[in-house]
Amino acid sequence: MFKLSPVTLGLVALGLTTQLSANEFAVASIATESGIDFTPMLQARLGHNDNIASASANEESSWILALTPSLRAMLQDGANLYTSSVSVASGTYFSSSDDNYLDFFADAKAKIELNQSHRFEVGAEYVAGHEDRGTGVSEGLGNAQQKPAEFDTYNVKGHYEYGAMSTPARLRLMVGLYDKEFSNYENLTRFRNYDSLSYGAAFYYDTQATTRVVAEVTREDIGYDLVDPTGLRDSVTTNYRVGMEWEATALTSGSFRIGYQDKNFDSAQRKDFSGVTWNASVAYAPLSYSTIQLSTGRQAKDPNVQGDYVKETLHSVSWKHDWSELFSSSVGFNYSHEDYSGADRTDKTKGFNLAANYLLRSNLLLTAGTDLTRKSSTVENIRFDRNVFYVGVQAGF
Repeated sequence: MFKLSPVTLGLVALGLTTQLSANEFAVASIATESGIDFTPMLQARLGHNDNIASASANEESSWILALTPSLRAMLQDGANLYTSSVSVASGTYFSSSDDNYLDFFADAKAKIELNQSHRFEVGAEYVAGHEDRGTGVSEGLGNAQQKPAEFDTYNVKGHYEYGAMSTPARLRLMVGLYDKEFSNYENLTRFRNYDSLSYGAAFYYDTQATTRVVAEVTREDIGYDLVDPTGLRDSVTTNYRVGMEWEATALTSGSFRIGYQDKNFDSAQRKDFSGVTWNASVAYAPLSYSTIQLSTGRQAKDPNVQGDYVKETLHSVSWKHDWSELFSSSVGFNYSHEDYSGADRTDKTKGFNLAANYLLRSNLLLTAGTDLTRKSSTVENIRFDRNVFYVGVQAGF
């Protein structure tokens, strides 16, 4: 499966991102007299995917070449930080040119500290991307679709925080706007164009130098451009969560949230959701050169195709090990369980990935690996197996 990375469009066209240590790959920045530092980078991967449309039968395979040049700019002005980046991702399918894609990503962020008690952060992001055949709105229809579905997303978000970092208590107010519009396959995508307004507040209290307790309330209003033939999908989702965050200690770092989610549809035809949700991530480093990452989460989300909502539960574990200053490896396993409300469907997905990285130079990293996916479902055409193998290079200039 080929997917768009939200950060760099980063060669996720082959379905796997490489996990790197901080001291493995160093990209030199180009300093200018204006104070802006520019960081150019190029990623390239050549891989083989034996099921490019995530199909349950009559699978198509292809070699794929994915290229992603990117440029990042950064300006540090005292306590204020300004960043922006642009990248282009191209994918060339040797056996299926209709699946070729050219995606674009751009973002800009500003972190501004007015004084020790008042600070805010604001960011904007634009993506012109695609969904591979058999994913997203074409889930289960990969063989019937000729080309990937294409879309544009706009995302603006920010927060204001009150409270000095030297004091234990801080209050954060958050707001965000998101819009997604598909640009082809109107008969398939027109009922999936939507926008959302999210806002909320969070209270942080530091219990120790590296540990803080969090309590937050967030709300998201989702509105679709057109009414789905199965009924209006507009909804309001409210999350009430408490948890804790802790920065790196001798062995661990991580965060967790647990709370209650309430999803109410505007239409009485659809079934509302209320229940416990959570998300947690813990990094355990028994050795300075070896890290185990555990994560889990549960939430109700809007479906890509059918049903009222999807109750999704995720679990993953990964191990990253530096065998030397030049060679490292990573291995991971993830599992998802999705129960569909309003549709007779349950999905289970298992994924396994393995990667090896070799630092040829400080700014030149070689990588090779595999990404295996097994998806089962009570709906026959949703099931699929996929095996991806690849070699790649990441270069800084």
